[in-house]
Amino acid sequence: IEAQTSKLAEEFGSVKERVDVLLSQNTVAVITGLSRKILELTKGFESFKQHTQDSLFTIRKREMARVVSIFRTRWETMYRQQDAEVLKFSFGAWRDHGNHCRTARRGYHQLELMLLERSAGARYRRWWYTTQRDRHKRDFERLTDFTSSVHVQLG
Repeated sequence: IEAQTSKLAEEFGSVKERVDVLLSQNTVAVITGLSRKILELTKGFESFKQHTQDSLFTIRKREMARVVSIFRTRWETMYRQQDAEVLKFSFGAWRDHGNHCRTARRGYHQLELMLLERSAGARYRRWWYTTQRDRHKRDFERLTDFTSSVHVQLG
């Protein structure tokens, strides 16, 4: 314990001597120098910190660009194939749509023809009936007039 006590006393004495030397000197100049030195160290630390952050950002940016370019080269063929398939599917769907529209138009046209034939036949028959009726009526009236004139002449 005595050895430790004597060792601590020596350290305390050396610290006391340093403090006495500092007190004996012009402390204002020392404090000003220390504050200047602390400001320079702070500025240096801040600039180093900013430089480190900029370097990390640059490294990350380069690495991300490299990763993106690798990703693009790997998946570009797959995307090209997918684009070609989408284009092929779109044209096929458009062709099928055109075929369906053409079939629907053809069916509608056939329906119109069928309805026209069905209604035209009935219309034609009605027209023929009225025409023949009127013609026979006129012929009958002529025949009636002729027979009555023959009756008048004979009678």
